[in-house]
Amino acid sequence: MPPTVRASASGVPPELFGPQYPGGKIVNGAAFTPAPAGQQGNLGRNVLRGFAAFQIDVAIQRRFQLTQGVDLRFRTELFNIFNHPNFGPPNIMRDSSGFGQILSAGNARIVQFGLKFYF
Repeated sequence: MPPTVRASASGVPPELFGPQYPGGKIVNGAAFTPAPAGQQGNLGRNVLRGFAAFQIDVAIQRRFQLTQGVDLRFRTELFNIFNHPNFGPPNIMRDSSGFGQILSAGNARIVQFGLKFYF
């Protein structure tokens, strides 16, 4: 695998913000230029950041005692209960047509149920 070559910053904002972009921001491709051949660019490490992740998970369990020593347990688990979008990192492949675009997202709300019989 070839070593990572850092690009050079061109002086314009590296991110664009607006409602037309998924999650409200996108990487500005015009802010970066290829580094000179055989050299590293002037862009620092970890300059661009992705989106913050936010997710609340909840689990609820109820135990029903059927007889002495026999239980039935019902469990409900909700992942990302508020269905908050968690966008993936922007595409950083400079030669790609989707440079700077968000191409993935985290899971939507997931609900699962469980029933256990103890004896």
